[in-house]
Amino acid sequence: MKLLANYKDWIKPKWVEEALALDGYKVPHDFFKDNKLTLEEQAGLREAMDPSEREIYDVYGTDGVFFHLLESSLFSFEVDQPPWIAPSETFCWEVIKMHTGEFIPVHRDILKHQDPNSKRFWVPMLDWKEGHIFMYEDLYVHNYKAGDVFLYDDPRALHSAINIGADIRLIMQVTTYKE
Repeated sequence: MKLLANYKDWIKPKWVEEALALDGYKVPHDFFKDNKLTLEEQAGLREAMDPSEREIYDVYGTDGVFFHLLESSLFSFEVDQPPWIAPSETFCWEVIKMHTGEFIPVHRDILKHQDPNSKRFWVPMLDWKEGHIFMYEDLYVHNYKAGDVFLYDDPRALHSAINIGADIRLIMQVTTYKE
């Protein structure tokens, strides 16, 4: 995982304000309460669940709330082309919101388009606070600032997060695809 640069001015206060106000999908609870999300996954409309994630739900169950997924369609605004990606790349984005005590167990992602040229970027929307833990492979990512842009070396690498602090943790995930 590489820190590319800080683009704090790219993140608009309205984005943060709205993300703090939204509840989004409660994962895994909302993913298993009806077939809608499963059908979207099967139709290729959302990232498939990796077997590592399915194993986690076998252990932890699916009734709880590990984190909140705020997909771009839930927001009232559009996000401008991120300045760190090439104009030839299309992108999608979502926000991961974690209240105190919420976590994302160790897992791998399967990118929606499964494009080998895809890149995934991790962009904190708020400054790091004590108790905000993000692990990527064997790296503990901390002391980040809002707007720092990190590139995953491998979008399929093992990663996880937990919020054992007193403040909400907000991360924007940006994924690029070649047309």
